Amino acid sequence: MGMRGIRSPALGALVLGQIAGNAGLHVYLSARARRYTPGFATSVAALGPVSLAALHVLARDPRAGRARVLLAAGAGVASGTVMLTSLRRRAARKVPTPAT
Repeated sequence: MGMRGIRSPALGALVLGQIAGNAGLHVYLSARARRYTPGFATSVAALGPVSLAALHVLARDPRAGRARVLLAAGAGVASGTVMLTSLRRRAARKVPTPAT
């Protein structure tokens, strides 16, 4: 939560949900491919445990509220899943990215 306290618990839970969802997707993709994929070790060793622990701490804080944290974390997992799925579909179609 930082030195200044909780400013936006829902936004923090949303970001932590995206990180937890990303970690879960890396584990799932490795299991589905039955081989190591980039991001697997980081997901298992750092991203998953840290994001879940932080969500647990945030949910226990009375200023955040368990229901709001769970809802925001669920939205984060969903948005991360949609983002990864759309990126994988784009790569499968070989759609060129716009020049910047």
